[in-house]
Amino acid sequence: MTTKQELFVQKYLENGYNATKAYAEIYKVSELVAMAASSRLLSNVNISVLIAEHKAELAKKSEITKEEMLKELKDILTNTRTSQPRNAIAAIQEINRMLGFWAPTVIHNTNKNEEQPLFLPIDYIEIKPKELDNPNNEL
Repeated sequence: MTTKQELFVQKYLENGYNATKAYAEIYKVSELVAMAASSRLLSNVNISVLIAEHKAELAKKSEITKEEMLKELKDILTNTRTSQPRNAIAAIQEINRMLGFWAPTVIHNTNKNEEQPLFLPIDYIEIKPKELDNPNNEL
């Protein structure tokens, strides 16, 4: 890994995971060039590993677990539901994102003779969080 790549990772983490800004600062290029080049750089395995290591280190330093974060979000949700609905909605969205509620279940057609529709009607898509498979997993 080059020195500039290591600096890119450092700037990427400092800039709140803004790869374009980090790349433009390190490599002194335009924003348009930085957008494309930073995307390619993020797909580099060595860079991805280094970023993951730094994120894990930051998570240890923060000393907050996923369960604690979910409890805090649940408290925000229950305490602001009527007085500050925007905060309640933001808490719901974050809980859904953390628990994977936004990830749809993929449905495969096993009938090879049946022609696949170009667009699936809404009743073909089942959105189910993975956590519902585990009934003991509570918020």
